[in-house]
Amino acid sequence: MNKKTLVYTLVVLVAVLLVGYFFVKPMLQDRTIVTDTMQRIDNKDLDFSFAFPSGEGALTSIESTPEQLAGTPLQHMYVLMENKAYLEFQSAPSGQMKTPPAISVLVFNETEEDQTAATGAPTAYDKIRLWANKNDGYTNISSARDGVEELKIDGVPSVRYANQGLYKQNVSIARTGGRFYLIVGQYETEGDYLSTVYQDLIDSIIFE
Repeated sequence: MNKKTLVYTLVVLVAVLLVGYFFVKPMLQDRTIVTDTMQRIDNKDLDFSFAFPSGEGALTSIESTPEQLAGTPLQHMYVLMENKAYLEFQSAPSGQMKTPPAISVLVFNETEEDQTAATGAPTAYDKIRLWANKNDGYTNISSARDGVEELKIDGVPSVRYANQGLYKQNVSIARTGGRFYLIVGQYETEGDYLSTVYQDLIDSIIFE
């Protein structure tokens, strides 16, 4: 896989989910909430939950199906996109509008190979970095700007950094319960709506 392919892996996955959302499961369009409200997604199978503003003036949530992620190391994926941008993308002729910025929540199972490699990493943060470097096509940690910060999300060790792909991105990665949680927030300008919502979403995460 070449570098260009690696950089755009997330963008391609988002586009795949959008196509599936529009054409494979059109009945899910009714999930958009008319009145803006805080919605919490609680996934018991993945042992975590998060909240985000949902509605016509806020975000639309798109969830992966097993078929869409077949052949990838991903277990599950959520894409959150501004509803207005989502509708514009949906109505635009095919190929004439780039995929809008989005917040993507990706969950990966920790493999036996990951666990074996992590035995040589002295701290929880080192284990996350090791996995992130191995999966640079998803994390793009090799392009991190201003270093990698160590912090905790709901008490769980995690790392955070910023990079530049198709859009500016804030990236957080947490490791707990045999899984890696990768949360990527794309945005166009510092302090815009999506960059603010991203931090609120991070603060809302609860690990079971």
